[in-house]
Amino acid sequence: MLEYNTQLKKLVLPEYGRNIQKMVDYCQTIEDREERTRCAYAIITAMSNLMQLQKNSGALNKLWDHLAIMSDFNLDIDYPTEIILQESLNSQPEAINYQNRDFSFRHYGKYLEQMIYSATQYPEGEERDALIL
Repeated sequence: MLEYNTQLKKLVLPEYGRNIQKMVDYCQTIEDREERTRCAYAIITAMSNLMQLQKNSGALNKLWDHLAIMSDFNLDIDYPTEIILQESLNSQPEAINYQNRDFSFRHYGKYLEQMIYSATQYPEGEERDALIL
């Protein structure tokens, strides 16, 4: 019987594909810690080849984070870098406090409204008429 992607387990990070996910799943089944660590390094090499990342430390940290995420943080290996915490994945940033100011005509924006107000403060004359135009 054929396997369809709709029948298979959902991919955690689909940008790496099903084969990388299968390699991570296999790596979790290896009992020897040193062998598991070697397997993880091989997976990171394959992931970096897929993503065409430069070999700088920031990109490698990202790959190790992705490996931990794909293994659902269950991969017990010696990580060469500090990995992301599971709790910080779903955290939301702090809300940004905006100035809630009422606009008479929101579609014109606050700057145009301020310009009109400034023009009304000028004394009667040519300059005020020019600003109004």
